[in-house]
Formats: sequence, C-alpha cells, structure tokens
Amino acid sequence: MSLALNKILLAGSNSTTNTAGAYWQNANITVNTAGANANIVIPAGTYYANTPANCTVLGNLGGGSNVTIVAANSATLLVSDGVNMYANTTTNGTLVLVTVNGGQAASGTFTS
Repeated sequence: MSLALNKILLAGSNSTTNTAGAYWQNANITVNTAGANANIVIPAGTYYANTPANCTVLGNLGGGSNVTIVAANSATLLVSDGVNMYANTTTNGTLVLVTVNGGQAASGTFTS
C-alpha cells in the first residue's frame, strides 16, 4: 500500500487490480466471527471502503468506547492509523477495501 495517493500511470498498463502498472490494489479484510461480534484492526493507510450488509467500521476516538464510523451498506474514503479503526461484523463477512497500488520501490532518482 502506498502512503500517498499519487502514482505514475503507465501507458497501456493493465487495469486489473494487483498487477504491474495497475492503479488499484485490493486490501480486503475477512472477518470470521461464527456469529459473534469481532473487531479486526484495519491496517494503516488510505482506502476506499465498501461495507456489506453485515459489516461496519468502528473507531476509537479516545473516549474509551468505539463509535460507528461507517455504517453497513455504505461506501467512504477511510483513513486508518492501524490502531484505532476496526472492521466489525455480526456474521462472517468481508470489508471491501481498495488503495493505490504501491508498486515497486524506487531504486534511484531521475535526472534531466
């Protein structure tokens, strides 16, 4: 996952997620709960999030208790610190996340 949303797009690159030159990278979170509430920490990053019918995103805003940040059946831009954002579901489900594909690490800089 990239730490910023900028990316160089390659002409003729494959638009399929998680491939070389692709803009999007899937970062889905599967929550297996066997029918009980479970909070799964969302890794640090910036995501477009799509919550299914049985899934919400909770956040701890420093008050000691979690509050609903994203309701079920919603979509939003989500910024997670990797500690205080959780995927929550009452049944087994998947929080659908996409982020900008981080690609390969740069080995140097370009000069003109």
